[in-house]
Amino acid sequence: MRRRRGKDLPEKENENVNDEIKQQSNKVLPCMLSVILLFAVLTILCRLEPYPVQVSDITSDGGKWVEVSHSGGNRIIEYFVCGSEDGIPMYVQHGYGGTGKYWVMDHMCQIAKSLTIKIISPSMPGFGYSSAYPIGEIRSLKTWHQDIQAVLRHANVGDETAFYVSGVSAGCVHAAAIANAFKDRIIGISFFAPTAPDEIPGIHLAPVTRAAKQVLKVAYIGDLVAYIMGKVMLQESRFLAAPDVYKAMKRMENESVEMQAIRKLFLDDCDRGSVHTHQGWHQNMHVITESLPFNLSHLEEITNRNRKIIITSAPDDTTNSPEMQKWFAGSIKGSRIINADPGYGHVHVLLDKVIRIAWEQMIL
Repeated sequence: MRRRRGKDLPEKENENVNDEIKQQSNKVLPCMLSVILLFAVLTILCRLEPYPVQVSDITSDGGKWVEVSHSGGNRIIEYFVCGSEDGIPMYVQHGYGGTGKYWVMDHMCQIAKSLTIKIISPSMPGFGYSSAYPIGEIRSLKTWHQDIQAVLRHANVGDETAFYVSGVSAGCVHAAAIANAFKDRIIGISFFAPTAPDEIPGIHLAPVTRAAKQVLKVAYIGDLVAYIMGKVMLQESRFLAAPDVYKAMKRMENESVEMQAIRKLFLDDCDRGSVHTHQGWHQNMHVITESLPFNLSHLEEITNRNRKIIITSAPDDTTNSPEMQKWFAGSIKGSRIINADPGYGHVHVLLDKVIRIAWEQMIL
């Protein structure tokens, strides 16, 4: 009998353990299914088409707009103008997450006026009040020159008028696309911390920045991450994905009144970037990570006419690392890199001193 009891005891213990496992499984499985269902619902919601842009939102914010045809429908592109009213036009393309409005803030306008330049600054599709592309359509730079031609015409820039081109960060590939399409009309280019396609070897980025770039361009999960970065993470918190930018924002918070003002204008503009939709964060990632639809070396036609192509870089930029600017410069013979002092990383593109020097060198 003792042997039997000794034998029955482990069996009973096993039964108790199995029952406990079943109970725990019955609790965990519904939770897992709920999380999966919630993730699926949120992802689907993040893929819904945004409501149509209201042009009154653009004009009330000091902007202008033009309508362009797209895939059987129409898109709205907002743009902003400032500087010297009769100055030489300069197409300026903002960076990832922002809008064209930042580049017509008072301090930018003062620099432009002093150089007799008229800034024309559109917002990329999906940022600000520029319409996003239809959900699921992968954006390309192949037709961007058509959009900008419509903007320039609406801004009373004639089809034969010469103009400058300037791009900031992700805006540099946009600027390069315009320079490539209108080479004969370009009289100078400034690229502020340009990016480079993923295919270029030897590029060193902050790991979290590299990961964010890869995730954001993926359908569905990229839409969800775009929503989080655009609508949930506000002000400097979204730049946790770009450590050097986040660090610079914290530094500028305790600096001069002028630096604090630049910081606030920049962060407010990044909030404005998602005011209509978060889709800009997803749709525009493709154009800065994938191959350019043209060869950068074609821009040598501009430097061959003794026109300047200026590229800015900073040694502590981990968002668009110096290797990216070296690739840009190496691809365009005759272009020149201006190195900003360390301390602000990628944010050197916002400093008045850097902007003025680059634009002055461009127009020489």
